[in-house]
Amino acid sequence: MLWLFDFVTVGLVEVERVPENQPQNPFTEIHILASHSDVIRTIIPLDGHRFLSVSDDHTAIVWSTNSSSPLCVLTGHTGPVICSATMMSVQHDEDRAYPLKEQVLLTGSLDKTIRVWSLDTGECMRVLKDHFTYVKVLCDSCVENLFCAGGTDLHLWNLEGDLLHTVILNGEGWYRSFP
Repeated sequence: MLWLFDFVTVGLVEVERVPENQPQNPFTEIHILASHSDVIRTIIPLDGHRFLSVSDDHTAIVWSTNSSSPLCVLTGHTGPVICSATMMSVQHDEDRAYPLKEQVLLTGSLDKTIRVWSLDTGECMRVLKDHFTYVKVLCDSCVENLFCAGGTDLHLWNLEGDLLHTVILNGEGWYRSFP
C-alpha cells in the first residue's frame, strides 16, 4: 500500500501530516485526563509506562501511558502544586555490597512545601517545610541525594530533609548566600 504524505507548517517547523485513514494514527488518538478538577500545570514522563501531572487542585497524579488511567493520586498539599521532578534516592548500607536505589518524586507547591514521594508505593516519605517562599521549580542536582528548589530564593536540599544552602536575592539586585 502506498501512503501519500503532505506537510503542514507549525511555527517555523514543517511537520509531516499523517493520513486520517492510517491505522493507529497517533495524531488522532486523543485521551482526556479527567481526574483533575483544576488547571494542570505540568506533565512529566516517569518511565516507559507512567507519567505524572500536577495541578492547581492540590494533587499530583501518576498515570498509565497504556490506558491513560490514574494509577495513584498523591494528596497532601494545601495549595496548588506547581512543579515536580524525579530523582534517584541512593541509600548506602554497610551490610550490603551495593547501595539501595529507589526512584522518588518531588512535588512543590504554593503552600511553601516540598513533598518527597515513593514512586513504588505512592507514600509521602517526607514533607519539607523550611522553604519560606512559594516553590516554583524543582531540579535534580546530579549529585547523589541532592536537589534544588526555587521560588523567590534558591535552596539546596538533601533527600533526608536538610536545608543545606540558601541563596537570597535582595531588593537591590545582589545575592546573599548562607549555609
